Amino acid sequence: MKQTAVHLAIASALALGAAGTAQANFKGIAINQIENFTLTSDGTFNVVNSFLGSTAQATWGANSENNGVVNPPYDPEVADCGPSGCNFGAPENAFVQLAGPEPFVGQNWARGDAVIFEPDILNGGAASNVAEVVAAPGTTTPVPGQPSANGVNTLDAQFDLTLSGDQTLTFNFDSEIFMEVWTADESAKGESIVRSALGFDITFTRNSTGDQFTWSPDGEDLNSPDFIDTSDPFSLNQGLVSFNGVGNDTIDEGPSRFMASIFLPGDDYTLAITMTESATGRQVPVPATIALIGAGLLGLSIVRRRRFQG
Repeated sequence: MKQTAVHLAIASALALGAAGTAQANFKGIAINQIENFTLTSDGTFNVVNSFLGSTAQATWGANSENNGVVNPPYDPEVADCGPSGCNFGAPENAFVQLAGPEPFVGQNWARGDAVIFEPDILNGGAASNVAEVVAAPGTTTPVPGQPSANGVNTLDAQFDLTLSGDQTLTFNFDSEIFMEVWTADESAKGESIVRSALGFDITFTRNSTGDQFTWSPDGEDLNSPDFIDTSDPFSLNQGLVSFNGVGNDTIDEGPSRFMASIFLPGDDYTLAITMTESATGRQVPVPATIALIGAGLLGLSIVRRRRFQG
């Protein structure tokens, strides 16, 4: 297990965020690391085309940066492909970080980090996504109706499969997740809200009919309409929200083994594996003009009350 990678990511995020936690107004983190991903079958299938890509995005107000790593579609002369998967070569990393106003260590920043450790996804694949946002006190991120600081990551893997007859396919992988949301209780000064979210889905699409079969691990060892869950220890599709100090929470799970199987008739299929992580935050202090108007109205109210009493 390459636990050191996610542990270092968590430690780094916590250390940077904790550098001013007592001062920061919001912090959001979402991390998911997948390892030892395999697809096996009691029959025979062939991969005839493959695609693998990862993207990272960071946004602060009107400023946004993106970075992506895309491996080309399957080429038998370039990719190292076997009967059940393709090895795209060296591990890849998509990373982007964007600082907010007056940046300093651990605060005022948004980042996305999508790493592909083992690109042969169906034969021991490994990848990690990290999203984080941190804002210091007094930092204004006003975008009406929208979070203004974002860290977002996406990993997309697609495979065109030909199944030689009816068969049962089984997925196995290990996952380790970490999530945190934190906001300061300073409602008198304005609004501070942060969200973090995880997403992970495996979908088969039968090319001849368009029928889709999806597994979205949700922490329930209950059979979905399409898949048989053998092991589903915690949800890989969940979110946290904190608002003005209410809802502060941390989730730290794994590493744990996930396993699910599906029976499919022989045919051509498209297999899509998608992993997304996001952290978003907004901090909008009460404008000074509104505060002054409020103070003026309060003063008028007191004066009128005294006149009435007199």
